[in-house]
Amino acid sequence: MTPDVPPDDPEPMLIAGRLSWVGSVTFNSVRRLLAAGGDPVDVARQVLQRLEMVKSLLGERTLNYAVKNTP
Repeated sequence: MTPDVPPDDPEPMLIAGRLSWVGSVTFNSVRRLLAAGGDPVDVARQVLQRLEMVKSLLGERTLNYAVKNTP
């Protein structure tokens, strides 16, 4: 936890849950597509499209949580 986040703040855990869901969706998509005989290049393209869809489902608060301002 960062010092400026109260220990009882549920937001970090909720964000972590959403990010875990994104990882699970990505991994399972790759696994299913490759197991079905998909070409790795096509699988990568399809998964990137799915990630764009996932991104559209996440709110700005999630997408901008803990964004670093680095060059």
